[in-house]
Amino acid sequence: MNHEQFGRCAGQTLRLEPPAVGPDGAATDDDWTVANVDRASGSATLRNLTRGGQVVVGFDHVRGYDTDPARGRGFGFLNMLWQIRIARDGTITSRPIPARPSVAPGPDFHPLIVNDGQADRHLTWASRDHGVALLPDGEPRQLFETFIAVCDALRVDTMREPQFDAPSDIRHEIVWELTPDRRSKHKLLGGMGGRHGTAVLVLTHNRAQPRPEHVVNVAPPEVETVDLEFPARSGLQAELETIGFRLRWVREDQAARRRDQGWEPVVVERDGRRLTFRVPSAMPAVDPAALVLMKRRA
Repeated sequence: MNHEQFGRCAGQTLRLEPPAVGPDGAATDDDWTVANVDRASGSATLRNLTRGGQVVVGFDHVRGYDTDPARGRGFGFLNMLWQIRIARDGTITSRPIPARPSVAPGPDFHPLIVNDGQADRHLTWASRDHGVALLPDGEPRQLFETFIAVCDALRVDTMREPQFDAPSDIRHEIVWELTPDRRSKHKLLGGMGGRHGTAVLVLTHNRAQPRPEHVVNVAPPEVETVDLEFPARSGLQAELETIGFRLRWVREDQAARRRDQGWEPVVVERDGRRLTFRVPSAMPAVDPAALVLMKRRA
């Protein structure tokens, strides 16, 4: 602020933004006024009207003045570049407020979004999104039986043939799955026949192989409402445990986090329909959260 601006503030009741730091270390929203303006030295005296005392600040210690219409005429704010501090003995001092480090904007991603029949997956690779190299690696994710839909979608979009490379001998572009917030990337793993595996999904530069049927953007399964005892009563739990899966009811709002930990929704086929299972929030002893049935390799 300059001399004229400070002069117009003289006699007004002012609050500081940010507020002064009080004796107990907490912000204190005291009232202040401009008691004196010294043009020669480029400074002004701020007097504390709430508890007494004053401090001299430079014209360049204050960014500007704003009216305070909520309090009425003669009230306003001083937007400070220096932090005012009030000691226990009433001494008032000021120091510069450290500049906040600028945060560079994150890379812009344009992932390939593929519905694998259970959920949307956000896929990318280095030649598609250079910024993927800047993201931290999260835990790898198993594709299991969804590898067919994912690989076919990659073929259609890139006209390149995907394959699985050994983790110790990766010779092609890794296909990464991005988290929805674009803060981490995850390798996709697979094994023969959709089993648990360690091989990493990659994109080769070979032309995509034609397939008799493309399973791309498979419609999501229908949701069937059941109760908590359904997995055991229907025999589904015993069936999946026999082939090495663990089952768990998961809160709907935590399903994404569980997916990051290797869990996936249970999907079964019955009479030509693909079904997944949910306990609604209205069920006794479940409210307020709905539950979804998920599985993970034991």
